[in-house]
Amino acid sequence: MYISYKDICIRNAEVKDCAQLATWWNDGSVMAHAGFPLGLNTNAERIAGQIVTDTDDTRRRLIIEYKDQPIGETSYRIVDDMTAEIGIKICEPQYQEKGLGRVILSLLIKQLFTNGCEKIILDTNIKNLRAQHVYELLGFQKVKINVDSWKDQLGEWQSSVDYELVPETFHDYTEKGVNEMVKLINTAEEKRSIARQVLEALTEWFEVPETREDYIQKSGDWIMVASFDEDVPNGFLCLKETGKDTIELAVMGVLKNYHRQGIGTQLFDAAKQIAVEQGYSFMQVKTVAMGYYEDYDQTNRFYQSLGFKELEVFPLYWDEANPCQIYVMAL
Repeated sequence: MYISYKDICIRNAEVKDCAQLATWWNDGSVMAHAGFPLGLNTNAERIAGQIVTDTDDTRRRLIIEYKDQPIGETSYRIVDDMTAEIGIKICEPQYQEKGLGRVILSLLIKQLFTNGCEKIILDTNIKNLRAQHVYELLGFQKVKINVDSWKDQLGEWQSSVDYELVPETFHDYTEKGVNEMVKLINTAEEKRSIARQVLEALTEWFEVPETREDYIQKSGDWIMVASFDEDVPNGFLCLKETGKDTIELAVMGVLKNYHRQGIGTQLFDAAKQIAVEQGYSFMQVKTVAMGYYEDYDQTNRFYQSLGFKELEVFPLYWDEANPCQIYVMAL
């Protein structure tokens, strides 16, 4: 298989790739969610050699190149005449969390559907919320949870989640780019203008006019990244300092017509990079606790998928009807 799209190339793995595969497979951070222990990776080069010299087109390991550099691997296995199983790893850290995975999976999925597959399946570690978020953006549906189905690198039992995708639910991300439409906004006037355009269209979440206007005015003093469809803003995220080591995701919004397109994730990835570059050690975010409103339950799941961890619920921070859940993450 060979797929070329803009700066992305997906090609069959070759013998020359064995050393690179061995390096990746011996990297604990790369294989954190892998379904086999690092002990097997001492023979990774030999195993890779067996895989890449296999000429059976029903099973292929593929190398992902971006701007002519190998950055990871993907694979497919034809299960039967209509079903294919796939997997992916972006192995080089500098290319993670930029939307590349969504685009690469879209390219592979489109090729498999074109070749006659009618269903794509995959599984992932139940703790890998980031991957699950990506799969669900692409249209995969969760079909089964497998409790204690495999052992991790430390020999501990882990659970996995099975997903499947059919053409009718597939969301193609090849035209949405790789974090190219997210920009840092510098002037207070433009920040407030973008915040107003977005928040005044999201009254389900920002229904109190005084609170909404407060966010709009304060956004001019905060760090803002915004996403655009051509030259029109469709989402933004603001950060504010809450301590010398901590920054808060103060407010974000994405227009409803652009929901479930990965824009929120791209905004967060850009904001997180800025926070790291400015020397912050922690990020926090506040939202209404789970179990009170479905819209906010979705928000909780989104923050969890980004890697935020629950810190504490303050029942009266806002009021009794809206207990405040605080999430944190180390940067």
